[in-house]
Amino acid sequence: MLKIIYCLVALASLSSFKLTASHLLGAEITYKIIGPDLYEFTVYYYRDCRVPSQGGGNPNALAEDSPLYITTFHWNYFFRADSIESVENVYLPLLNPSNCYSPLQPPCINRIKFVFQLNLPHSILEYTILNQRCCMSDGITNIINSGSLTNSFYCKIPPASLGSNSSAVFSPLTNTLLSVNKEYSIDFSAIDPDNDSLSYELCTVDLGGDAYNNPKPFILSGGLPTLLHPVYTNSYTSSLPMSGISLDAKTGKLDIKTNTQGSYVVSVCCHEWRNGIIINTVKRIYTFTVQNINFSALDVRAYGDTIVLKESIVNLSATGAETYHWDYAPKFSSNKIAFSDIQNPIVDLNLIGAYNFYVTGTNSEGCFGMDSAELVFTNEKSVFVPNAFSPNNDGVNDRVKIIMSGYDLVYFKIYNRRGQEVFYTNDVNIEWDGRFKGGELGIDTYYWVASAIDLNDKIQIFKGDITLIR
Repeated sequence: MLKIIYCLVALASLSSFKLTASHLLGAEITYKIIGPDLYEFTVYYYRDCRVPSQGGGNPNALAEDSPLYITTFHWNYFFRADSIESVENVYLPLLNPSNCYSPLQPPCINRIKFVFQLNLPHSILEYTILNQRCCMSDGITNIINSGSLTNSFYCKIPPASLGSNSSAVFSPLTNTLLSVNKEYSIDFSAIDPDNDSLSYELCTVDLGGDAYNNPKPFILSGGLPTLLHPVYTNSYTSSLPMSGISLDAKTGKLDIKTNTQGSYVVSVCCHEWRNGIIINTVKRIYTFTVQNINFSALDVRAYGDTIVLKESIVNLSATGAETYHWDYAPKFSSNKIAFSDIQNPIVDLNLIGAYNFYVTGTNSEGCFGMDSAELVFTNEKSVFVPNAFSPNNDGVNDRVKIIMSGYDLVYFKIYNRRGQEVFYTNDVNIEWDGRFKGGELGIDTYYWVASAIDLNDKIQIFKGDITLIR
């Protein structure tokens, strides 16, 4: 029987101990029957391949992972030992890589694969296939002194009385970037070749061995070693290895709502059920890194701010992206209603009051940007010009224009305090950017005059002032 205790490491001795084998982010072992009493095993190591200056794995430790040392125990007793060379060494690509984000330290995950066969005669006792390797990646947030801990990875062949069995196999992993304050769904499901029922749970990491004197033990005799468990930091546990994590026990879907930066070791157990009992469990151990990633937003602009009479038709437009989606909602309301998926939609709605029309633009790399236009639908004629704006290219109030309802514009003129005309337009869609003859004008108060024709063909003159702020 596998014996388990908790590992409490003396902090004083660790503080003076400099490890050189820190590099492992996780692992898994699965197997299948390929003939009478003949099993084929697959072992994956997931390794930190960042350069050491960025906190990555020790290059010498990575180079020494192959060959893999495997020891098989029949019940609690030594059965055989094997040295296995790797058959694959690949780098996991980033999930949906793009130019939209800028991680502080782009994660580098290397997966090394070992495949081997063992002849294990039918027995009323189980077999345990064990591998131990130092060390867990250094600087893990949820485990104390992770860089000094030797991992124990194992799987079991159940007794013959439970029937022949090939283990469940996890779905492939991807190198997933996690950013603070976002939500992710990650597939940790498995497929069982025997059609056994599967369930999932968050479970503990297993340790063992002697990181000080033997970082890569090759067990050639004796009994099945006692497995240890790590000590988790703060309020983390094996069933809550990071904040905001949950695992669907039926589907194996891992949901993560990130809120804290760090690196978190997560262990998922997949239980195989047959005739109402668990006959086997396979385990995947993996480290998720959460960073404060800077996402590059597209410079999406929405145009169409206006005040119009009720039931008027308004043309909206947007720039800066490849595809667009529009929603609208009453001003100060968060209850958005889907409106259009074209770049320049026409608003022909029976609305009254102030509404925001929100546009989200995306490109082929998945980058996105957002903006909005404010439309005010009124029963009365009106003319509006903001009394201040700040043309400093921050995307907020950088331009000013006249907004009219129930009028057609004849002209809109802006003057400096000396009476010099610095802007002119006869198009309500043309905005002033605070420039005159190509140069930026200074902070000051400017005066505007507008001439407009109402629905009865009567010309009216409107006046006001604008403060330019930088």
